[in-house]
Amino acid sequence: MRLFIAAYFDAATEEKLHEIQEGLSKKVQGRPTPHDQIHITLRFLGNVDANKIDTIEGIIANLALPDATIIFDGLHQVNRRFGNMIWANVRVDETVHDYLKQLNQSLSDKNIIEDKQGFRPHVTLMRKVVTTTLPEIYTLPFEGEIDTIRLMRSTLSETGAIHETMLSMLIKKTGGST
Repeated sequence: MRLFIAAYFDAATEEKLHEIQEGLSKKVQGRPTPHDQIHITLRFLGNVDANKIDTIEGIIANLALPDATIIFDGLHQVNRRFGNMIWANVRVDETVHDYLKQLNQSLSDKNIIEDKQGFRPHVTLMRKVVTTTLPEIYTLPFEGEIDTIRLMRSTLSETGAIHETMLSMLIKKTGGST
């Protein structure tokens, strides 16, 4: 199974990202990322044996990511052999980096191979983009919140990846209401 661990956002952050996507769609030819697939990939696991899924789920369930501030601070075009993409650049605070260190160590301790690409915080907004210049989007920068960490299964198809949530863990909010 092709798996990854991802951070998904609260409703207000999702709405802001959808607005940016709509603005891009009016100015750039490409395929918008489906709304339910907008996330930050924390760790791409690749093809994983089914007998390791319980272990991965246990690791995710036992690691807590406290409140984390993330800042969407601009757009970036990425040229890939399978098509250009537009990303929203993301700056994450130290709590996310600490969580990733713990996650990577826990996975390594269980002989689950480390992602060789490393963590590059971003949100893919569009794929198969046809443009030479990025349009200006005036809603950036803005702060957002992560509300869940999910173990995701990704199945590749002719129309794009199909994502299925295998485990979802809510983030515990500190201060204020939950």
